[in-house]
Amino acid sequence: MKLTENERKALEGIVMSEYHDGKHVVDNHVWSHSCNTFSNKRSFSGTVSSLVKKGLVVKDGVGEQATLAITQKGYDLLNPSDDTVAEAA
Repeated sequence: MKLTENERKALEGIVMSEYHDGKHVVDNHVWSHSCNTFSNKRSFSGTVSSLVKKGLVVKDGVGEQATLAITQKGYDLLNPSDDTVAEAA
């Protein structure tokens, strides 16, 4: 499976969220507003929906209370050459 530019951008936003400790990003939920790297909220929302359908992201809640987490599958696609496995929180 290949990632689109927008999908890669959204996954990177989740991984780079200020709410992560930088070590345990897989299955670690962060506030959706903290990982939106898009200037258009609709673009971000549509991209996240696509990632959820593909099993690359898990979403919980709605609106400002929504959280997102990258799955192991999503992490592996984002970092194909990474030899380490991200630890679950």
